[in-house]
Amino acid sequence: LTSQYAYTNELKTTPKNMASLTPGERVYVGFTARNTGNTTWKNSGANFISVGTLNPMERYSTFATGSNWLSPTRPATMGVSQPTVAPGETATFEFWMTAPETTGVLNERFGLVINGISWLNDTGLSYYTNVGQ
Repeated sequence: LTSQYAYTNELKTTPKNMASLTPGERVYVGFTARNTGNTTWKNSGANFISVGTLNPMERYSTFATGSNWLSPTRPATMGVSQPTVAPGETATFEFWMTAPETTGVLNERFGLVINGISWLNDTGLSYYTNVGQ
């Protein structure tokens, strides 16, 4: 993990503080990660890399509804502008998160997974928020 961010829109013109969201509010989040392995990452095809929910792995996320994720446990792959990322290069992952209707303090954890192969090391990627309080 090299950076993470949150914005109010896909153009990334207005940063969003994730500390306080209202129920149903959408936030465009993203992060960059360096490929420190010895295999090129792909955004499609066999064994593509994607973002997955952690703690526990493959947990249905309360932020998935209304967010156009790949599935309730997988928000996104690398962007289409990055079909591959070689070892040593940096990949970008971006997706919408929609705050659930339930209120409270939430910590959404994510990691990277090479589909059909294995999860990569947990980098501690989290988005902490307080919904509606």
